[in-house]
Amino acid sequence: MQRKKILWLVSWYPNKNDRFDGDFIQRHARAAAIFHTIHVIFVTETEMEQPIEQEWHQATNITEQIIYFKKKKGPFARLYRQLRWKKLFQKAVEEYISKNGKPDGTHVHIPWKSGLIALWLKKKYHTPFLVSEHWGMYDAAGPEYFHKKPALQQ
Repeated sequence: MQRKKILWLVSWYPNKNDRFDGDFIQRHARAAAIFHTIHVIFVTETEMEQPIEQEWHQATNITEQIIYFKKKKGPFARLYRQLRWKKLFQKAVEEYISKNGKPDGTHVHIPWKSGLIALWLKKKYHTPFLVSEHWGMYDAAGPEYFHKKPALQQ
């Protein structure tokens, strides 16, 4: 089996705000690094002085890139958060591709939010993606079933 370059786009990941946030995703990424070269990207907001901070963690066959942006307050904070998150995530993906070339595939953990970046990546670079979801929203018998959600959320 040939080692592949896999870009992991995650909505949860251990970070300085919460060291247990998505720790199961981190363990999965590190296990996958036994067989493939993994680059994880996670973007979140936090209380800080600088507008942007980054953490890089490197181990054998895995790079974890955590991007923090300054938390805003006020009437447009929610909109700002979404737009800033998307811009920083797309920029990180573009920089990864410019440095490492197009990934062989993309793995999305928790598709709400990071799945939007995977769709953008697929449209722009024709990169296939795989989704790992850890919630029962895709179970038709469940109370949070995806197709019972409003159309915009779907």
